[in-house]
Formats: sequence, structure tokens, C-alpha cells
Amino acid sequence: MCAVAYFSEGASRLLPLRAGSRLVVDASEASVSGGRTCPADLILLWKRGVRVFSVENLHAKLLVLGSRAYIGSANASNHSANTLLEAVLVTTDRGSVKAAKEYVRSLCLNELGIEELRRLGGLYRRPQMQGKKRRTSAKRSARAVLSELRLAKLIVREWPSGSESAQIAGEKVARARRKHRATHEIDTFHWGGNGAFRRGQSVIQIIDEGAGNVFVSPPGNVINTKKWRSGKRGGMFVYLELPKLRRKRLHIFSKQLGYGAKKKLSRSGRVADVDFAEKIRSAWRT
Repeated sequence: MCAVAYFSEGASRLLPLRAGSRLVVDASEASVSGGRTCPADLILLWKRGVRVFSVENLHAKLLVLGSRAYIGSANASNHSANTLLEAVLVTTDRGSVKAAKEYVRSLCLNELGIEELRRLGGLYRRPQMQGKKRRTSAKRSARAVLSELRLAKLIVREWPSGSESAQIAGEKVARARRKHRATHEIDTFHWGGNGAFRRGQSVIQIIDEGAGNVFVSPPGNVINTKKWRSGKRGGMFVYLELPKLRRKRLHIFSKQLGYGAKKKLSRSGRVADVDFAEKIRSAWRT
């Protein structure tokens, strides 16, 4: 007894149901023509003796296999299997399994026969993949896709002359954009290089306060930037929403991250590679 919203190309291998099973999917014309549900895979299961039903506004992902119920976020698709981060709860609680079966049965109203499945097959269009096609291994585990993390190596000094009004104006906007007032604070730094920072990025600051005191702040989110120019001078103020966590000394933080971390942290203005960014974020996880 399975209700899975989208049943994409190859799903009959991911979910090889036996004869007598019931499968409810969204096999509407919109879902089929958009490539989210593949009639050819439904036909393969139908030929094995699986009863196929369609509910146009289905969004559930609920499977009852034997004495277990699986309730989660994953569709029957390679995208869910290999790319997206999904979660599924498995239960053998008899009451829950019975309720899950009854729910799937309640959706078995519009059964699709072979003629309708073949008609839908004529409407099917493979989904258009954006960007370059990447090979994925079945053993590959998905990882969270997060905003890029840019490094900012800074030196403590006064704001440049002529920039004060721009700094104040930018901070006013930043304060209006705050989302986590109880747990975060506004932090600002001045950047004299090119406009490498933009709203939505994450930034980690490596701050040299002099006399060998170098500290690393937790990653903050850029909520505003403000450019300024006075004559030939100019730059950018970057405003972060920063977690209220204690900074760490650079040499201690580098050891925490492992070999080569200190050199990578010195690459000011660069975007940290995915693995290094993950290490940095994990080091600040609370």
C-alpha cells in the first residue's frame, strides 16, 4: 500500500512492488508532461499486477511494506535517492501501520488502466536538467546545499575618512533586515577591495587586533552592503547578522580544523571550498 506523489523515470526499479500491491501517484497531465511521473514505469508495474491509482493534488510519501510503515519526504525518484536530503520515519506500531493502510486505501478512487497509462505515455516529457549533467554514484550520499562561505581577513582600524555617513545609512537598513534579534547581533566591517561580498552570503572574519592577537568570528550572514566614494577613495561596508558566540583564537581554531587550515584561512576574499566550509560551520555548531 503506497502513496508517493511523484514516480519518476526509473522508479519501478527503486520501488519494485509485487503483484497485488496498490500504488497511488500524481499521474495528472501536468505532472506527466513535466516529467515528474513517468507512465512507462507505471506500465511496468501494472504488467506485474500492481494496481495504479492517480490523485492530482497528492503530496504524501507513505508506504506500507509488510508490517512496517514508512512516512517521510522522499518521492520515488533518482533525484530523491541520490541528490536531495530526505528523512523517513519507520514504524512497526500496529495502530500506525493500520492507519497508514486505511489512508492509502482511501485514495484508491481513480484507477488507471493500460489504455489510460499509454495515453499518458504520449504526454510524457523528460524533465529539463539545468547546468551540466553530473555523474552520480549510487553510494554517494547527499550533502546540504548551503550558501557560499567567503573569508574576510581584517585589520582593526578607524573607518576611512569620508565614509561615516555611508556607514550609518547602511547600518540603518541592516537593522531593519534583522531576523534573529534574540540570538544574533549586527556586526560591520569595511572592505577596500572589489565588491566581493553580497547579500545572502555567509562570511567568516579573521580579525587581526595587533600584538599577535588574531581572532576568528563565527560565520555570519550578509544582510546588507553599502558602497561609498569620496574623491578617489572608496570601498564597501558589509553588515552581518552574527550569532552571539565567543570568538576563537586563530591558532586554536586552525588546530581544530586540521592540517592546512591556517593557510586556507589566510586567503582573504576567497570563497572556501565545500569541504572546508563544512568544517568551519561544524566547528561553530551548537
